[in-house]
Amino acid sequence: MFRPGPGLISRERGIGVGVSIGAALAEARRQAGLTVAQVSQRTRIRQTIIRGIEGDDCSVCDGDFYARAAAAGPGGGDNPQLAYRAIDASHASAWRTDWYTTARFGNLSPGTGLLLGMGHPVTVTGAAISLGSARGAALQIRVGPARGLAQLQPVAGAAGAAGVLRLRFSRSAHGRYVLLWFTRLPADPGGAFQASVYNIKLTGG
Repeated sequence: MFRPGPGLISRERGIGVGVSIGAALAEARRQAGLTVAQVSQRTRIRQTIIRGIEGDDCSVCDGDFYARAAAAGPGGGDNPQLAYRAIDASHASAWRTDWYTTARFGNLSPGTGLLLGMGHPVTVTGAAISLGSARGAALQIRVGPARGLAQLQPVAGAAGAAGVLRLRFSRSAHGRYVLLWFTRLPADPGGAFQASVYNIKLTGG
């Protein structure tokens, strides 16, 4: 759920009694001088979710998990400053890996990916991932209690993937972290290798 930062909370005191939670959050955001897009970027919560909560429409929260995204891999991962784009619900923006000379990362790394921190242990039963159009990506979904690759167990995977990939786990997975881990990259038109992730949506039981 949306949790306003310290700046928003301190300004919320001036809101009168009887105002709905959604209206209070919207007013606090406006008093802080923030747009919905800015709150989305700071909290890593999709804009559609924030707008729904501000409108007291809790149905937008049904069945989904909302996480913080970070790049994962050697040296802090690829393009960490763009990781939030994978969970901002915009299909016009994407997190992308670095360019590599081969599908296997130029023999520089065993893989790269995105780590979703859920904030608390959750049960995950599936994932929908919007990738780029180039076929050839091989990936795993790994779930576990800690950030380390060894503590994140593979629960689903795909090879030759492109476009919208829907994965249903053979059994429920439990953990605080969910890792989207690429082990092979698709070729781009320029002859290099790179994967794009436009959106990740997790479901739970």
